[in-house]
Amino acid sequence: MPNAQTSHRLSDAQIQSYWEDGFLCPIHAISAQQCEDWPAQLEAIGSTTTCHGL
Repeated sequence: MPNAQTSHRLSDAQIQSYWEDGFLCPIHAISAQQCEDWPAQLEAIGSTTTCHGL
């Protein structure tokens, strides 16, 4: 059964929490693996890009 993270929809519990609290947290937008991979990817981009005059 899909959950809120795999279906890209809020669960009934998340909707209820939003109406009760006025906010919803946490909302998982990226996977843990993406979070771990991005610093190295950014470093690789930075090492191949030059900014003249900055």
